[in-house]
Amino acid sequence: MKVKLNDAQARAYIAGDQSKPVQEIERKHILHLAACLREAADRPGMNLAALCKTAEHYVQNHQRTENRQELALLIAARDAIKARSNAK
Repeated sequence: MKVKLNDAQARAYIAGDQSKPVQEIERKHILHLAACLREAADRPGMNLAALCKTAEHYVQNHQRTENRQELALLIAARDAIKARSNAK
């Protein structure tokens, strides 16, 4: 599982003093990405084709996650953007 941690999280992880498990951090990160994609798609004038590419990158980067439900939400957001992009 690949998770990018900020500096403070990385130091805490190395010291063995991490308050949140890595899987929980990744879960919140994926949920945040999905929410941002949905919000961006609703903005007027948004380039949906470019947003669809970004969403596809997000999905590809998180394929190995153990957070399958959150990944499903990210995939659903990507698919909704793709459908809206194709409808235009």
